Amino acid sequence: FRSHHSLMQSLYESPFYWMIDDPQYKESASANRGQFAEQFVRERLVRVFGDKRVFQGVKVLESKGKERTDIDVLALFGNRAIIIQAKSKKLTLEARKGNDGQIKTDFKKAVQEAYDQGYEASSALLDPTFKFRDSTGHALPIRTPKEVFIITVLSEPYPALAFQARQFLHSQSTSGVCPPIVTDIFAIDAMTEMLDSPLWLVDYLRRRSAYSEKLHVPDELTALSFHLKQNLWLEDQYDFVQLTDDISCDLDAAMTVRRDGMPGERSPKGVLTRLAGLTIETILKQIEAQPEPETLEFAFTVLSCDDETVKKLSDGIDEASERFHHDGKTHNFSMSIRSAPVTGVIVHCNLDPIDQAWRDLRSHCERRKYIHRAEKWYGICLVPTSKRLRFGIGLEFPWKHDAIMEQRTSVLQNEEASKIGRNDPCPCGSGEKYKKCHGV
Repeated sequence: FRSHHSLMQSLYESPFYWMIDDPQYKESASANRGQFAEQFVRERLVRVFGDKRVFQGVKVLESKGKERTDIDVLALFGNRAIIIQAKSKKLTLEARKGNDGQIKTDFKKAVQEAYDQGYEASSALLDPTFKFRDSTGHALPIRTPKEVFIITVLSEPYPALAFQARQFLHSQSTSGVCPPIVTDIFAIDAMTEMLDSPLWLVDYLRRRSAYSEKLHVPDELTALSFHLKQNLWLEDQYDFVQLTDDISCDLDAAMTVRRDGMPGERSPKGVLTRLAGLTIETILKQIEAQPEPETLEFAFTVLSCDDETVKKLSDGIDEASERFHHDGKTHNFSMSIRSAPVTGVIVHCNLDPIDQAWRDLRSHCERRKYIHRAEKWYGICLVPTSKRLRFGIGLEFPWKHDAIMEQRTSVLQNEEASKIGRNDPCPCGSGEKYKKCHGV
């Protein structure tokens, strides 16, 4: 087995050294490697986001037209942006031998410089004074994103890349710019193969970036495989989680089925299968087709929930729609999600005029958010007969006591009290008994 592996590795790596030994072709070889990495990543992202949302060779221009930096590949989805900075830098032989100084030098050229360029471009995306043009010179109408994901991508496997990124990468913490993901084109290939819808891929990037400090993995394929099976979500009580590469066997098996035609399941049972046949799956696909900021937050909130919670939400929507069929009246379903911070969702099913339906949904969201002392509350309105998405609303701000809201929510709070036992968990998600929290 070892001899076979060594032979395959030699066949893969030897051509590189043959080409750089040719002084006439050396520069062309380097340029071609870089172009391949960019083009490959673009093609994989187009598979997910579509050709109109992915751009290659984007120029970042200051207000006076001076070029500040460039983005190798940029993908846009709603109010989210993904910046890919691809590098073809190869680990040198000295670094492979364990030369510490050379390892750091190689990492700086392969990853750190790519991240620094990505961070500068991310800051520009958050600054409305900057302009952006694609490789043909056409202006890109980019609205300021809520989150920007930086992914540095290498054109080949890089030994101990995840470990080196934790040890050597100097990253910056800025509101709106998520912690970077450092990987190679093979992981990008697997991500875009398995998470081939914009909503699912961006949701994974949000989760993966959020856990960059506490989640330790040997490579990105391990993190992806864990997500596919378990829905990547780590409790706040854990500050260090380590995964081993045997977890990636589920991903390996699925990729073998997809790429080599082997018999088996194309997708591991988990995030890609848990919504199958549920009404909420159809609603999320509608949100994905028209990714407005308010509805996107609703979708990301749903995807973060466990299977039981998602099933309860989907059943609640079905019940509200069914009740409309019986009496023709407006019906709704709401629930708080026990997370930190507390978050909640509301679904209205009605055929009211848009203005009235919007006011009613916003008022309901405001009251529920206040009662549950939540920081975030999202609502959507559906056509009850077809369950087609009409619009969405999102409220994101810290909870604080308000005398007017106390009056507005008094009836709802009394209703909550009549439905909840004093020794039951408080629906606000605090973890306390109702009598010690909102039941006081």
